[in-house]
Amino acid sequence: MWLENKRVKEVLSTQSASGVIYEDLAKIPLNKFQTTVMEKKDSINKLNYQIVTVKEKKLTPAQVIANNTEILSLIFGNIVDFKERKNVELSCRKFYEVCNHRTIRSYFPFEEMNYSHFCTRHDEGNLRIDMYGQEMTINIPKEFSFNEINMDIFTKVFRKCLSKVNSLNIQNISLHHVDFFMSLNCFKKIENVNMEYETLVNGGDIIFSKCSTLNPVNLTISNVFLIEENIKNVGQYTLPESIKTIHLSSMSFEWLLKKMGSIKIGIFDNLIYNESLSCLMNEKNKLELYLKLITYFKNISYEVYNFETIPNNEIFNKILLKNNIASFVTITFNDNNIYERFSRLSKDERSREAEGYIQNLKNPTRRFLAQPGIHLNIKKLKILDIHEKRINCPFFPLEIKK
Repeated sequence: MWLENKRVKEVLSTQSASGVIYEDLAKIPLNKFQTTVMEKKDSINKLNYQIVTVKEKKLTPAQVIANNTEILSLIFGNIVDFKERKNVELSCRKFYEVCNHRTIRSYFPFEEMNYSHFCTRHDEGNLRIDMYGQEMTINIPKEFSFNEINMDIFTKVFRKCLSKVNSLNIQNISLHHVDFFMSLNCFKKIENVNMEYETLVNGGDIIFSKCSTLNPVNLTISNVFLIEENIKNVGQYTLPESIKTIHLSSMSFEWLLKKMGSIKIGIFDNLIYNESLSCLMNEKNKLELYLKLITYFKNISYEVYNFETIPNNEIFNKILLKNNIASFVTITFNDNNIYERFSRLSKDERSREAEGYIQNLKNPTRRFLAQPGIHLNIKKLKILDIHEKRINCPFFPLEIKK
C-alpha cells in the first residue's frame, strides 16, 4: 500500500530542517514505517507525552513519519481491512494510542464479535454499525446528528464499508440523516436492502429518492418491534425501478402503494406477503390496499390456512385472472375442528366426520385450489404441517382437486 496524500506532503514540508528536502516522503511503503520516536514533537500531536530524544543524529524519513500523529492517522485511516487495522492497533503502544484517541478522527475502531462479524458503537446517541460478511447493519437513533466533529470519520467509514458489501440493513435512520448519505455516492454495490418500519416512521425512506446510486434488486420492509406509529410519508417519490422483489407486512401496504406513483402495472417481479392471507381477508381496509398492490407485480407469494376458500375469495380470484398474476402458495393448518377432534374419535366417528368434511368440499366454490385465478396461474404449491395439526388426520385427494 502506498500513501499519496496532499495533506501528508503539507505536513512533511513543515518537518524539513537543516536544508534537508524529503522529496519522496509522500510515497513510502507502510511496511517501512517504524515505531522509533523522535526528538521533536509535532504541534498537533497531543499523544506524544513520552519522548525519547536522539541527540545530534540525523533522522530518517521513516522516523519523521513514525512520530507524526497526523500522518499516522491518515495512514491508519486508509487501512480498510478490519483485522489488519486491529493488528496495527495492537503492534505497539504508540499505534494503539493513535488508533483510539478521541482527537484522531481518521480511524474508526471495530470490535471483532466473532468470525467475520465486526461491530462498533459511537458514544453520541448510541449509534451502531455492524459488519457481518457481505452485510452491513446501521442503526442511527433519531437524536443523533452528523456534525463537523464526526463528519470526517463517518464519511470514511461508510464509503469504505459500503463499497465492500451487497446487503444493507437499515434498522433506523431519520429524515435529517439522509443529506449526509447523499454526498457519499457509495451504494452502487448494494443489491439487498432491509429497511425496518421505524425508518419509514422517521422519514428515512426518502434515501431512495435522494441517493441516486441506491438501486437495490430486493427490498424488505420489516416490523421487528411491532411499532404502531403511523408513517409520515415524507416527500413524493417512486421506488427505484431496479427493485424486482419486495417483502413486506400489512402495516406497510399504504406506504408502498403511495410509492408506486406513475409506475406501470405489473412492473415488479415478486411481492412476498409475510403474514397469513386468510387473516388479511377479514380486514376490509387492508384488503383493499393489498388488492390494489398486487396488480403491480407479476408474481405474488402468500400463505393460507387449510384447503377451504378464504373470505372475499371471489374478488381476489378475479384480480388474479384479469391481471394474469402468478401465485406461489403455501398452505398450512390452524385449529380446524376436524383436525383437533380426529385423534379422540372412534373409527366410526372418524368416518362420519371425514364424510361431512368431504361433502362440503365437493362444491368447487368451497375449495381454495379449485378457484380459476389460483390453479390456472399457480407456479409453486407447498403444503406444510409445521405445527403438526394434521398429524392424526389423513389428507384427502379432493382437498387439492382443481
